[in-house]
Amino acid sequence: MNTIRNEIIQDCLDLKAEACRLGYDFPVDHNTYKDFDYLTRYELRQFRAELRQHISYNESVS
Repeated sequence: MNTIRNEIIQDCLDLKAEACRLGYDFPVDHNTYKDFDYLTRYELRQFRAELRQHISYNESVS
């Protein structure tokens, strides 16, 4: 079991929930670990960075 990968996936799930609360329009079906497990570590990190950018932007304009 890859602990770092699991942590990145959990981070993506947490950030996605926060981003959706702030208006991020993301497909409804990406809500579980399995929905993200097919992505490579690189793709997960890119997605996490995108979510963080969205959250940061929306928090600054709020």
